Amino acid sequence: MNEIEIHAQVATVDCWSCGAEFIIASAIRLTRGDETAECDIADFTEFPQLAATLSDCLSAIANLGPLKLRHSATVGGSYFSNGCAHCDALFGRHFEIATRNEERLGASFTAPAVDGWGKMLGDLLASNDGHLF
Repeated sequence: MNEIEIHAQVATVDCWSCGAEFIIASAIRLTRGDETAECDIADFTEFPQLAATLSDCLSAIANLGPLKLRHSATVGGSYFSNGCAHCDALFGRHFEIATRNEERLGASFTAPAVDGWGKMLGDLLASNDGHLF
């Protein structure tokens, strides 16, 4: 199979910094045939071109916070993350976990495996904990 199916889940959250309500990309599922892996935005840190594609596919969702590389003092480094649509405060992956019961489908699309999606899926499947970051 030369194509990867991508399904992005979203959830509504409140910003820890400004209190505004906004939307985050909470989980992304990649599937090729019978191989499936689920990841979060932080796992796109080594795949910025795929993060840009994902962001473009989610752009029609009103109030979606920007997906971009941000510095985290807690982590002591930078990683791709969700951010508040109003003040751009980092919404860390630790808090994304709490949204799992509120998720809904935000976007689905298919992409060629050769565009990096196949490598990302393979790396996720080969990782010890199912994550790349």
